[in-house]
Amino acid sequence: MYVTRLACTDFRNYAALDLELPAGPVVILGRNGQGKTNLAEAIQYLAAGKSHRTSADRRLIRFDQPLLRVSAEFTRRDLGPCSIATALARTGERKLFLNGAERARLGEVLGYLGCALFSANDVELIAGEPGDRRRHLNEELAKAYPAYYDELLQFRRALMHRNRLLREARTRRALPTHVLAFTTQLALTGARVLVRRRGFVADLATRVSDTYCRIAGEDERLTMAYQPGTAAPDGASMEEVARALMVAFEAAMDKEAERGTSLVGPHRDDLALKVGGRDIRRYGSRGQQKTAAVALRLAEARRAAETDEPPVVILDDIMTELDSDRRDRLMAELAPYEQVIMIGTTHTDFPAGVLQGAHKMTVCEGAVRHGEA
Repeated sequence: MYVTRLACTDFRNYAALDLELPAGPVVILGRNGQGKTNLAEAIQYLAAGKSHRTSADRRLIRFDQPLLRVSAEFTRRDLGPCSIATALARTGERKLFLNGAERARLGEVLGYLGCALFSANDVELIAGEPGDRRRHLNEELAKAYPAYYDELLQFRRALMHRNRLLREARTRRALPTHVLAFTTQLALTGARVLVRRRGFVADLATRVSDTYCRIAGEDERLTMAYQPGTAAPDGASMEEVARALMVAFEAAMDKEAERGTSLVGPHRDDLALKVGGRDIRRYGSRGQQKTAAVALRLAEARRAAETDEPPVVILDDIMTELDSDRRDRLMAELAPYEQVIMIGTTHTDFPAGVLQGAHKMTVCEGAVRHGEA
């Protein structure tokens, strides 16, 4: 898979952009603040349906403009030439298009354009809060299984309604009789989310561990596992997980009514990442955390390549985070991908061998041109 054309209108600092992209390695250079990362964000926005830099989509619209448009033409091995586009207004209205046809829901376009984006901020996936890792899991699962997007929405709606009832219970000092209906719904939808996440993480775990060892060049082993806050044994069926969630909700009901929120469930779960048996978030060095973040992203890209299509790989200022040996080992990991877009400030951000064989572009004040500055 590779992107052949990227077009933006009033997206971030791009008033109008129509950029042709080749397959193979692409190096994009430019000073800070010129719009390099905005190119990566535009592709990610189309692929994942959301920005990796902000939760407020309206911030993507160029200053004082009413709406943005972003589109990409890309080629898949199985489908041939494809296109995807989105338009977003400041009112929040959004339109989605796949191969020229308008689609009603985001779930209908997810999974067609695959993008594995690495950025320097990815270290927060390892060192940050559990919510960062849950958001990441949700994004990756929605790309791998578009139906998960709807399952997650159903869970969030049930959670929102139940939390509203719990807040009312705190005020009235009594639980509404219909809280049980939403608790049952939350258990059923939560079981689908939990089982999907745990299966996805189990499928990734060996790939993450092996990739970490290859990039780090060391014998230490990174392990990854899904860490539910609810007692749900590995291999449990959907029905068994739903029953376990109901038991947990019932046990916590009084405390939840006091606090006005749901204290257990998939919205509280986390990933357990360890090196040498020790929690990498608490005890890992910055270098270990950075390498773990890269290994996680690469494992996800490799899984996508094996189960669907090799995604477009984007490295946004990630090279400066790694020493020269790890840069070289990372580049070896990227060899199977049809298009690798690498973003940096200067030539020294990249191994010399990468620059020699790459197509080069320069970004300056929201304008992109082919060639070097």
